Amino acid sequence: MKDKIITRALQHYKDVCSENENQIEIPEWGEPGKPLIICWTPLTMTQIAILQKKSSDDYDRLVRLIVMKAETPDGEKIFDDPVHDKIKLMKGASSEVLGRISKAMSAGVGDVEEEDSEGE
Repeated sequence: MKDKIITRALQHYKDVCSENENQIEIPEWGEPGKPLIICWTPLTMTQIAILQKKSSDDYDRLVRLIVMKAETPDGEKIFDDPVHDKIKLMKGASSEVLGRISKAMSAGVGDVEEEDSEGE
């Protein structure tokens, strides 16, 4: 029974990832008249743990999230050098644009904590 549940849980994640509904248009980073479309798959618990462990603060975590998850609509990673790309974005990219992307990517991640605190 438990193997069937795990199989269904893993298939659900795979199905959600293949739907490619998680995307945002970033006109500032695209070509004239053609915004960059950034797609991503939902965060796994392992990825959340990695972000929390490796990040020095909230800003670092948000940029790491973008570098980790940002893909083209074809599923190709946008950032191929996580360490250097993160540093470049932190030092030179618009905080407003980075905030918009990371907010979209992290939507729903804190829902578990919010529900837990309401039930107490």
